[in-house]
Amino acid sequence: MDALTYSMVRVFDGNHDENETFHEFTKLNRHNIHKLGARVGEIRGSVELQALLTRSWKSYADAPTVSLPPPDLGTMTLQDALATRRSVSSESSTFATGPVTLQQLGSVLAYSYGPMRELRSSSMRTSQHLRASPSAGALYPLEIYPLVFDCEGLPTGIYHYRVIDHGLEQIRVGSPRVEFLETTTYGELLSGAAVILVVTAMFHRTYSKYLQRGYRFLMNDVGALLQSFYLTGTALGLGTCAIGGFYDDELGAMLDVDNVNEAPVVCFALGQR
Repeated sequence: MDALTYSMVRVFDGNHDENETFHEFTKLNRHNIHKLGARVGEIRGSVELQALLTRSWKSYADAPTVSLPPPDLGTMTLQDALATRRSVSSESSTFATGPVTLQQLGSVLAYSYGPMRELRSSSMRTSQHLRASPSAGALYPLEIYPLVFDCEGLPTGIYHYRVIDHGLEQIRVGSPRVEFLETTTYGELLSGAAVILVVTAMFHRTYSKYLQRGYRFLMNDVGALLQSFYLTGTALGLGTCAIGGFYDDELGAMLDVDNVNEAPVVCFALGQR
């Protein structure tokens, strides 16, 4: 069977009613465009709402904070990073053991989701921080929680990336490796990883403007962030791998998020090749 014939065979047919229903619900058509347009117009017409939407980051006010070094990706070209990018899962059954450095971790975070440019608005009397990865409507609905197992200069524990000033907020001390491996279906692959970046979605940041269509936009944001993780990690010579196999609610409970308004959507592993 050639590739074209194979692609036309409905080999994977099954009961996908829930997925089809949800996909239909997120479609844009000539009827619901008016509702969406009215919502976007309402936001554009309100200085207060626009100012509110520019503050797209979470913070833990009472958490100890670790400042990250200035980011540096070295000298690898984008062309070389694209050509050599690979998932560890396609090359090996596990990460090699060994630490990443605080410089490497901070550089991946900064050049994947850190603020790159500040737009000041005299009318809103506020600033908007544009990030290294694109986001629909510049709403930036994603949060990053590094689970640190082995990083030079950083105690093991669960952290939150404080994007606005490029730092890490310490949520919990002590290695979360064993607890995390129990929440994933890739225990062997990740047993030697140095850091797991858990990405959560703050759904209402996108829904507030784009209604049900926002789910698609949010997942586009996730894909853009993953590519940034891959390219920055590759530029630094690290092993990289996106991870979709995890028990959502268990991982969310580990981070102490509510799994409704904020929930894990993907993980990304960094370590030695």
